[in-house]
Amino acid sequence: MLETNSIVIYPNPGTDIINIVSRKNVNIEVYDLLGNLLIVKDNVTKLDISSLPAGIYNFVILYDSVKISKKVVKQWKSY
Repeated sequence: MLETNSIVIYPNPGTDIINIVSRKNVNIEVYDLLGNLLIVKDNVTKLDISSLPAGIYNFVILYDSVKISKKVVKQWKSY
């Protein structure tokens, strides 16, 4: 069974690019808090979230046949 700490998502909170570090390729589904599917990506190591508004998102990570859910915060980008 996969342990949750074997996948690292950073930076969290983030503004533009989220990095995904794991031992194997992962697929990502990004949902808003209402459960709307916003992004689907296969074999991901970096994910561009710059088009998403600031808020909290649920990242569903598909790893082999296991699903792991992690919350990611998108911050406002300050210039």
